[in-house]
Amino acid sequence: MALLTDGLIALGMFALLLIVEPVGTICVTVVVFELRADCFAILNAPSEFTIGVMQRKIEYRLKCCKHLQQGFGGVKEVKILGS
Repeated sequence: MALLTDGLIALGMFALLLIVEPVGTICVTVVVFELRADCFAILNAPSEFTIGVMQRKIEYRLKCCKHLQQGFGGVKEVKILGS
């Protein structure tokens, strides 16, 4: 309940600021959201890099398994058809 009340108060203050000073409110809002996005990107960059490296390794292993299975399938066909 307190979260809802705080959210409504913040929304009311934002609306009042938009009425009183629309250009300043929009500028500050854009700057705040931009800073939040930059902080999020900076904090998550190392983990995104690690996840990317792991994904490339997994894809490489899956590709190797696929090629091995295709090779063994070809050998099996040669043995069956050649006999």
